[in-house]
Amino acid sequence: MPWPERAFLAWVAPRGIVAAAMASIFTLRLQAEGYAQADQLVPITFLVIIGCVAVYGLTATPVARWLGVAQDNPQGGLFISASPLLQALADALRAEDIATCMADINWSHIATARLNGFKTHYGNALTENALDNMDLDGIGRVLALTPNDEANALAALHFAELFGHAEAYKLVPSTANRETVPHLRGHFLFDESANYNVLSLHLASGATIKTTGLSEQFDYEAFQDY
Repeated sequence: MPWPERAFLAWVAPRGIVAAAMASIFTLRLQAEGYAQADQLVPITFLVIIGCVAVYGLTATPVARWLGVAQDNPQGGLFISASPLLQALADALRAEDIATCMADINWSHIATARLNGFKTHYGNALTENALDNMDLDGIGRVLALTPNDEANALAALHFAELFGHAEAYKLVPSTANRETVPHLRGHFLFDESANYNVLSLHLASGATIKTTGLSEQFDYEAFQDY
């Protein structure tokens, strides 16, 4: 582990559990020795622990940036699916040096993605230990792009807790499932006609995914009107 990461862990790693566990033992021993104020040891110990937690919480971000272990604005995407459609999108992003990671329960998709050099996670991305097995370096948003509308909604809702609601996207549901529960709607990716089946059909018909550079003369609004 590089020294900046060691230093960051040394700063924020929890250290109060031992003090909390031993405080009551020392209190009993001190009371047995006749110290009148021994009963104040436990509340003082917990007050110090709470203060340390507050200090670590307030300083973790600036310390991480100072040590160079934090990413100010990661642009990469976590793809919930590793289908050929997503691999084509990831390939276009890779050409722009944008990181991606694909999670899928389909081994055939994962195997192909790994052969193509993409970061992957084989398994259900919503399980409790999934994040421990994902390489999310450079990842700042989630894109749920499976053929299953309900799975997309749940994935966007789940990872909104990690990336924020503004960075959780999913495909527009199919026509038959347009009516969704309000808190599961999230941010739709692409326009209303671009559901999974339509995009896959375009790809199978020979369409390719391209990137377009934006500038002051050709900004995002101009791109939308193009």
